[in-house]
Amino acid sequence: MEKVLPTGEPRRRDAVATRAALLTAARSLIGRRGIDNTSTREVALVAGVNQALVYRYFGSREKLIVEALGSGSAELLDTIAAVDSSEIPGALLRGILQATTADDGSVSSLSTLATSAHNDALRPVIRQRIEALTESVSARLDEPDSALRAELLVAVGIGVAVMREKIGTHALVDADDATLHEYVDRMCALLVADGSPRP
Repeated sequence: MEKVLPTGEPRRRDAVATRAALLTAARSLIGRRGIDNTSTREVALVAGVNQALVYRYFGSREKLIVEALGSGSAELLDTIAAVDSSEIPGALLRGILQATTADDGSVSSLSTLATSAHNDALRPVIRQRIEALTESVSARLDEPDSALRAELLVAVGIGVAVMREKIGTHALVDADDATLHEYVDRMCALLVADGSPRP
């Protein structure tokens, strides 16, 4: 139960801590059970708070999930803005893969969100998150077709992450990071350096 001030408002310190506990619990449960099998009741139970606080702080299950999986997004956008354009494919792949599973089993990943695109409530938010990333990449590419090339680059990163971390295909799981990055860099070099279609 949250402590309240005489005005009836929750203490800010407790509100911040409760919100953080809910996000941590959501990441942990999603990491172990997936988005579809994570309920607000279980998130609240793991966080040690009343289920009503999920809706108070986040408004809906979907908004909680999106925020829980959103950490790392700002850092990835900053990285894309800072690296040389030739390093964009590697930066994208590292950012997407590194965010996938933390040491505590929690998940914070664009690829995790992407695997829930079947959810009508999550789909617009997933699209918004991906579009923010593709706009950042597109701004670093010369014309022609910079927006299309940016979406293709992001699709490669998310696709590799989904196959490696969610589906677990053997070759991608077994590949060391250096080899994986080398192939992705070579595969994406044309998208980064030259947007002109080949005859």
